[in-house]
Amino acid sequence: MMVVVLGAGASGGIPVPYCRCRSCEEARRIKVARRKPTSVLIVFGENKCILVDAGFDVSEHVDPLDLRAVLITHWHHDHFAGLYRLRWTPCKIPLYSPKITDSEIASNPLRLDPHILKAFDTVTIDEIKVTALPLEHPVETYGYLIESKSSSIAVLFDTKGLPSNTIDFLRERRLAMVLVDANFPPGVYRRDHNNVDEALEVGREIGADLTVLTHISHENLPFSELRRYVAEKTSRATVAYDGMGVVL
Repeated sequence: MMVVVLGAGASGGIPVPYCRCRSCEEARRIKVARRKPTSVLIVFGENKCILVDAGFDVSEHVDPLDLRAVLITHWHHDHFAGLYRLRWTPCKIPLYSPKITDSEIASNPLRLDPHILKAFDTVTIDEIKVTALPLEHPVETYGYLIESKSSSIAVLFDTKGLPSNTIDFLRERRLAMVLVDANFPPGVYRRDHNNVDEALEVGREIGADLTVLTHISHENLPFSELRRYVAEKTSRATVAYDGMGVVL
């Protein structure tokens, strides 16, 4: 199983147009610091993949692969906007998510095949087992535990910490990796997203071998500074970037 980060940014991506903050200016100078909105590919088997969120047009990334399903964490546009184009494919694409609240997708899914999940529902997609995990966000939001025969990962964005039942559930699994919302810089506290230190604590609480911080806002530290900050905190965490791949 391979995890490919297509987009590691928050809603506005980085750089945000016309913004002159340090994060955006760094991203204009250094390509690896640029971020699209959230999207992750899980690649398995010969050529199969599962897409987790689609915050932008992901068509060029999934087109060469055999897309077996799409998992949507919640119905904020920076996590599903890419579905507007993806739904025009000639073949049906299973779509798993909380209750659909976008009126366009709900009324006109076209070739998307929606399946509404409840907390801790489990589905099997070929040889991959997926479990929906409740998260802490202003709208109904799921993370996903994704398990192959040899490895397990958790995808946890958007969230502020974790509900106790999700923590208990994940502690019982051996997680090779967790991708977790780290929207804000250290010392910034909001009710809808983690800051960097809170995201690192999520990884520690559930015992993940590797914590990968993602959903990074331009309000966060510039990429180079954020990488140094995390490296000084722990050897078991890193910062995601667009195009990052991890083989498990």
